[in-house]
Amino acid sequence: MLVGPIYIREIAPPEITGKLGSVSKIGYAGGLVIAFAMAFTLPVVPDIDDHHWIWLFLLPCVISSLRLMYLIFFFKFDSPKYYLLNEKPDLARKVVEKIYIEICQDEVLQCITNEQKNQKTMGFKKFWQQYKTQAKVAILLCILYFMFGVDVINAYSTILLNGGGSSSDPIKIHEIRVTNTLIGVCRMTGAIVGGSLLDKLGRRRLYLIGSCCLSCAIVCMYIGISHDVITFIQIGIWSFSFSIGMSYGVINPVYLAEILPPMGVSLMLFVNSIGSVIILFVFPLIINVPSIGMSGCVLCFLVFAILSLPFVYYKIKETKALTMDEIYNLFVLGRSLKVGLLSLSGEYDKFKVPKKSGGFYEKSVGLIGNGQSLTKDMTMVNDDPDDDD
Repeated sequence: MLVGPIYIREIAPPEITGKLGSVSKIGYAGGLVIAFAMAFTLPVVPDIDDHHWIWLFLLPCVISSLRLMYLIFFFKFDSPKYYLLNEKPDLARKVVEKIYIEICQDEVLQCITNEQKNQKTMGFKKFWQQYKTQAKVAILLCILYFMFGVDVINAYSTILLNGGGSSSDPIKIHEIRVTNTLIGVCRMTGAIVGGSLLDKLGRRRLYLIGSCCLSCAIVCMYIGISHDVITFIQIGIWSFSFSIGMSYGVINPVYLAEILPPMGVSLMLFVNSIGSVIILFVFPLIINVPSIGMSGCVLCFLVFAILSLPFVYYKIKETKALTMDEIYNLFVLGRSLKVGLLSLSGEYDKFKVPKKSGGFYEKSVGLIGNGQSLTKDMTMVNDDPDDDD
């Protein structure tokens, strides 16, 4: 979950990072389908003398051993950024030559060089100083993700379908197993759809669509739980799984790898993991509180889904097809600067920014060491003294 999006971001062209970054989430959703489907092999009526369940634990072990294939990459190549960080520019160029066509190799290598210069000595203090705005956005995205109830619906879907209790009815158990398997299918379908649209619609637009769909799905679940209508609960859960797979589930890993350095991505995954664990342990306790119950929890998920709409609209920056430096400038300066540096010497890097009335501003931004900037060091120089824009 950590290395995949970062590695893809470092080796792939910005135009296709969304599509490639979604592959891991499609695989995750496929794993959910297999896990839920394996429940059909369990007996409906428990039998103490039936030990075939042992194979259900051995099968994942066998499948996990396929990860040994990752050792193949040890004999292939690492990312150009890794080689540059370890002062191996020749190997970095060889990797770029394998991936990119000749006409753009020098430009790509220069771009990667600009991105990695300062990360070698970056500590937490420097990370927060440079990426404070991006980190706040990422933290809120992680909070929204687990407060939508994603992990709760995956782990406690049986409780939701039983209205907070349990059932020993064979027909009911079979129905729940079918519903759970379809949860995985919907999640995988959503991931495929989201991955195919990520580089077309963009991150921000897909986030907005996902928030709207999630809100509608949770409303459907709330109605079903409040009025004990199993059909509404099922439709709500399936719609929710598709929506989260299409939006936040597939975008978050890609987006975090785009706006943050590797240290930031690892910190955000830690925040997300801690939040998920807390929600999973607290949820069974909350649903047993008479004044809250199952419907109260779902209503809480709905509140966060609705709040995500203004957050995405005002705070999420569109990063589709942008390089790391352009994304950084988008957060710090409010726009992505696709023109090159006018000066690389002295105390300032200088950027030319178009003015609405014609001509250019010259933005002078204090150097950090990797072609990036700090807003507190920014000055504005107007080339046209008669223009007050």
